[in-house]
Amino acid sequence: MAESNKPFGPFELVRRLSDGGMGSIYLAKMRGPYSFEKLFVVKLMKEKFSADAHDVQRFAREARIAAQLNHQNIVPLFDFGSVKGRYFICMEYVDGVNLTRFLNGFLAQRKLLPLHLSVYIAAEVCRALHYMHTLRDCEGKPLHLVHRDISPENILVSRAGEVKLSDFGLVIYDDAERLTKSGKVRGKLSYMAPERIVGKAADAHSDQYSLGMVLHELLVGRRYFPVSMTPQQVQKHLTQRGVQSAQSLRGDVPDSLDTIVTRSTALESMQRYDSVYQLEQRLRTFINQHPQQHTYTEELRQLVEAIVTEAPLAPLAQREDIKLREFVALPSVIHSGAEDIITSVTPLSHPPSANAGVATLKAMGRAAERLLRFVFRRLSLKYSD
Repeated sequence: MAESNKPFGPFELVRRLSDGGMGSIYLAKMRGPYSFEKLFVVKLMKEKFSADAHDVQRFAREARIAAQLNHQNIVPLFDFGSVKGRYFICMEYVDGVNLTRFLNGFLAQRKLLPLHLSVYIAAEVCRALHYMHTLRDCEGKPLHLVHRDISPENILVSRAGEVKLSDFGLVIYDDAERLTKSGKVRGKLSYMAPERIVGKAADAHSDQYSLGMVLHELLVGRRYFPVSMTPQQVQKHLTQRGVQSAQSLRGDVPDSLDTIVTRSTALESMQRYDSVYQLEQRLRTFINQHPQQHTYTEELRQLVEAIVTEAPLAPLAQREDIKLREFVALPSVIHSGAEDIITSVTPLSHPPSANAGVATLKAMGRAAERLLRFVFRRLSLKYSD
């Protein structure tokens, strides 16, 4: 049933933003007297799950956990309830893009994300994770929260230049909650820590590994493990070879940054940093050693605005443009969230002109979209979840 532009309790569901396993995400509007309006995001539980007591408990548990989180780098929860038997979670509407779309905005214009911005984004996520990992209840007892689903899709960058962590559906208090009813470990395999793949307990080090893989992806411009790989294949690769260094895939990654990424994605959890706070300190040190002439918030604000409006990225002032001619052997992966579509890269002789027209970029985008649709049709079975 189409639910866009439909009333739902105190909300009007404006449009569907995404569709997950248990719930659909909607942009929603709340109206009030004197032309009052405010936008929210509403996660609406699917009808087929509403009759299952276990699924309802999981959904309610997500709301209870999110309600305890109050941090500037975490998307806040405002309400939880039901309308005619349909449960919902109401959250802040973050006007912006997730990291998947943010990175694709660079790849579409044949660029890689500047090093300093990749590191800054990861450092901001570290702040959110450290807050979660060290959170205590009202009696001062540590909650030992673990996110378990750190991925580009769950990290948002707003048009105000903010970085926020979202989606707390897989957060656990302890090891006892790590499995589903079927006994399967849940989460995105491409970012899942090795210990979780083999069914061991998730802890703060597991989140650190996932964030390290996100940082690796931001630096090199592609997801390290395609979603077509099985858990056995990923585990075998990690055991035999580990994670290939970011520096070997992108030549301008300095030794200090490569060391940070390598340690955070170590095969053994005890070889990683003691905490995400320690990881953040290493990232901040790198940032401080490479000062910019403007704030990171302002730079992110400009870039998100350009990506949302499909404007050229090149005119943005004081930005480090990385040309792909240094990475001829590196395939780019355009992420659609559900699949990876691998395309070959022809190096650029020059970055896009500052005067490149929006019409030209849209024409290139349409041509690329037609090619990607063709490739995806040919490889749909291979690259499906």
